[in-house]
Amino acid sequence: KLVIFDKDGTLICFHTMWAPWAKTVAESIAKASELDIEEKVFDLLGYCTTTQRIYPGLLAEATSFIIQTELVKLLSAEGLSTERAWEIIKASWNEGDDDDPALLKAITDLQTLFKILRRNDIKIAVCTSDSRKGTLTTLKTLGLDQYIDMIVCGDDTNTQPKPKPHNAWKICGKLEIEPEHAVMVGDTQADVGMGRSAKLGLSIGVLSGIGGTDDLKAEADHIIRDVKDILPLILPHKDWREYYAYSANDRVLLEPYDGLEESLETTQLHENKQYSKMVDLVIFDIHGTLMCTHSRYSKWMEKLSER
Repeated sequence: KLVIFDKDGTLICFHTMWAPWAKTVAESIAKASELDIEEKVFDLLGYCTTTQRIYPGLLAEATSFIIQTELVKLLSAEGLSTERAWEIIKASWNEGDDDDPALLKAITDLQTLFKILRRNDIKIAVCTSDSRKGTLTTLKTLGLDQYIDMIVCGDDTNTQPKPKPHNAWKICGKLEIEPEHAVMVGDTQADVGMGRSAKLGLSIGVLSGIGGTDDLKAEADHIIRDVKDILPLILPHKDWREYYAYSANDRVLLEPYDGLEESLETTQLHENKQYSKMVDLVIFDIHGTLMCTHSRYSKWMEKLSER
């Protein structure tokens, strides 16, 4: 009845948004403090200059205030007064959320995904550690604000950082949804940890952002590639099948059908009860399904051709 999404790394690409931000802020802090401190700032934030990617850490999981506080501690450890450190951090800080298309990249066709959820009477919430101002800008730019029932941000009053359950319970209470009927979707251990600690119905980890399988598996009930793949986990089989089309290497979301009558094929599918049952047997092909056809048969084909 409710899906709670994290934002960065779950709905939008974390790296294209925050890697440039990390470099800009680190350079600004170093210049204002007159300290050779950029690498220490990067380490604190969780930014790798070699790969130019963000890894699990403060930037990926903490609120703006927590990050600022830790940066102040870093400058204080370098000999600056706390007052001067706060002045530098405040002056160097800027909102990372941006409406620049070069930086703001949706993970998948989010408008279609949200339309599908709304079509199936599933409410949508976003819970992020980022500021409300930046979050609203991002969601409006992506055209998603019209589909979202509730947004909880890191600088809102009466909130607590993930993985504490407070924000999930706050969303469920406001939208009048029992926690066991809600799902949390996110790319970090803190995201799925919030779902777990709040005792939500499902905690789903996505591999589109910061966390890898090892980071997510301890708290996640399921781990999927990205949010496009959540439908089979939250909708009956007879319902989610109509929302996907398949290419050679991927599946694509389809807009919900708005006609008054369903096609004969869809109607027959809905009436066929076998699709809603658990199966007793799975039959696998071998080559190309369980093992790589190319590595096994490429040399074989070459030898056959030579003969």
